[in-house]
Amino acid sequence: RWPGVVPAGTVCGQLVHQADAIATLAEVWGAKLPENAGEDSVSLMPLLKGGTQPVRDHAISHSSTGIATLRKGAWKLLAAPDPEAAKPAPPVQIYDLATDLGEKRNLAADKPELVAEMLALMEKLVSDGRSTPGAKQANEAPVNWRRHMGKVP
Repeated sequence: RWPGVVPAGTVCGQLVHQADAIATLAEVWGAKLPENAGEDSVSLMPLLKGGTQPVRDHAISHSSTGIATLRKGAWKLLAAPDPEAAKPAPPVQIYDLATDLGEKRNLAADKPELVAEMLALMEKLVSDGRSTPGAKQANEAPVNWRRHMGKVP
């Protein structure tokens, strides 16, 4: 809740990301971020003020083990095979979080077009050095986001 702005009990179902804190706080403080800062950050102020429109379409992350993940809407791609899958396992995992929040059913074998689309988006985001609009830039360090994947068909 935000007295006078958002009623108590309001729920937001939009995709947000921890990187969004940078752009959000910059907006709160009235600061303008340089073009090459917060390159994966989007301000959450529209949502914090009760808005219902998405502020981002996708979010890119890495686990503590270095496995790259990409959220696009309700879909989540993990750039690594499922360690519990029967062998041979697909080289990636993809889950529909709208129906499988516990990530129990890897749909990679059933959704090859979606896997290809999300892998291409991941490649673009890493290549661009950012996931928000702006000039392409170099990553701070080499990014080998495919290192946990097996052979992709």
